[in-house]
Order: sequence, then structure tokens, then C-alpha cells
Amino acid sequence: MEADADTMKEEAAAEANSKVARAAQLEAEANSKVARAAQLEAEANSRLVRAAQLEAEANDKLAKAEAGVKDKTEEAEAEAEAKDKMDKVETEANDKVEKTEAEDNDKIEKAEAEAEQNKEDLEVEAKEIVDVAKGMWRTIFVKRT
Repeated sequence: MEADADTMKEEAAAEANSKVARAAQLEAEANSKVARAAQLEAEANSRLVRAAQLEAEANDKLAKAEAGVKDKTEEAEAEAEAKDKMDKVETEANDKVEKTEAEDNDKIEKAEAEAEQNKEDLEVEAKEIVDVAKGMWRTIFVKRT
């Protein structure tokens, strides 16, 4: 009878260890999703930097056009052309940034929601593991007495 109790105790411990390992695995998956959300945020920031770079290039082209033109008419035409290009580049950059931010925000929100759900699932599973382990220990102690 004592051997049966020891066997049950070992089986309960093995099952509890298995569930603890599963909980650790789920936690690692949740952490991975949080890291992916951070990666998406970094990508969005990189795209913002690129948009600023495009704007700086447009400003540089405008400055070169202003410095290189001698004739007032040519200067006005070059300035208008550079401004149009700058406005076009800025508009395109802003459109790309807005689109990218919206997509990245959606991805980040989705990843955060998944991470939160995984966290809640882990908490529920951990509670179930604890409840099962308590029940097994109670069963073992009742059989011994």
C-alpha cells in the first residue's frame, strides 16, 4: 500500500512538473509575441526616420536650386519645381508613414492582445495545475490515514 502511495506521489509530481513545463513554454511564447510587437514598433520608427531623410533630401534639393540659379525667373521656376518636388515627396512620405503607422499599430495591438490572452491563459492553467496538485496531495494524505 505504501508503494502504491509512493507511485501515486511520483505520478502526481511528474504530472505537476509536466504542467509547470507547459506553463513555462506558454510564457516563453507570450514573451516572443511581446518581442515581435517591439520589433514592429522599431520598424515603424525606422520608417519614420526614412521619411525624415526624404524630407531632408527635398530641402537640400531646394537649397541647391536656390543657390545655383542666377536669373530671377529661372530662380522662381526652380524654386517652384523644388517646392513641388518637396511637397510631393513630403506628401508621399506622410502617406507612407500614416499607412505604415496604422498597419504597425494594428499589428502591435494584435500582438499585445495575443500576449495578454496568453498571459491570462497561463494564469488559468497555472491555477488549474495548483488545484490538481493540491487535489492529488489530499488524495495521497487521505489514503495514508
